[in-house]
Amino acid sequence: MSEKLGKYFLILFGLILMPLTGCGTVSTYGYVERFEMDVSPAPELRGAGQYLKDDSSSVRLSAHVNMGPSGWDTRFSLKNNPESCRGLVTCDGYDTLYIDRYVTGEYDVAYPYVTASLDYVHKFNLFMIGVSGGLDKGTFVDAMLGFNTRYFEIGAVFGMWVYARGFKYSGTEFECKKGFFTDDELNQAPFWDSNGSGFSFFYGGFVTAFVGAFSLNASFDIYRPDPSFSDNDDIVAEFEFPLVQTWYATAGYRINRNWELRLGAVNVTSKFPDMHLSFNGGFSYYL
Repeated sequence: MSEKLGKYFLILFGLILMPLTGCGTVSTYGYVERFEMDVSPAPELRGAGQYLKDDSSSVRLSAHVNMGPSGWDTRFSLKNNPESCRGLVTCDGYDTLYIDRYVTGEYDVAYPYVTASLDYVHKFNLFMIGVSGGLDKGTFVDAMLGFNTRYFEIGAVFGMWVYARGFKYSGTEFECKKGFFTDDELNQAPFWDSNGSGFSFFYGGFVTAFVGAFSLNASFDIYRPDPSFSDNDDIVAEFEFPLVQTWYATAGYRINRNWELRLGAVNVTSKFPDMHLSFNGGFSYYL
């Protein structure tokens, strides 16, 4: 009986000491030092693309091809903050001098690709609302609010985008072993991982002018690429990925009541050293 009480006492004593000593715990942290990510132009923002009478609606199907040069852009000014991770900085042997706080990041603007969309717009007296959905290296949906006049329209759009893209990241993996009445042991080794999909919100605005069979649409939208780090590691990535801005300028010509040909230019910018111009062309079919 006394032996059993002794065992229970030792177990209870160990449970009490575990929070105080970190007994038997092993913590792993992946400190990101470099990444490479594919980025793409966000979906083009559009309104009705034509004058709508009051209390009328428009439904449109569209398909486009985007073509342009691909290229890497390097970012050097992203700063990672290891002090945000208490489990790492409180481990014996941790020294900030051995950690590179700056992250080298690369965005790859990749072409070509094909997009398709379905748009619904309804106009009240002056104001119009709309919803869109489509395929753009994944799927997207958005909502639009604006107003439509005889010769021009203007509006704002907010949307969600699930897309496929390449994303590779690497750095140093720190492993902190907290012993029982012993000093902590801090080990480190290189690590790398990848992820092939992302989710982002995008927002922006557009303005369209139309005279006769001709129209000119200009739009601008912004999104922040989603890193979607692997769940296998406690990732230390205390920095924001640079925003990506997309500018569209597209001219349209209505062949008849239903068909419209479209041709334009796209520019992708961020904190890039250069612009990334491409061309898009396609058609719209008004139901």
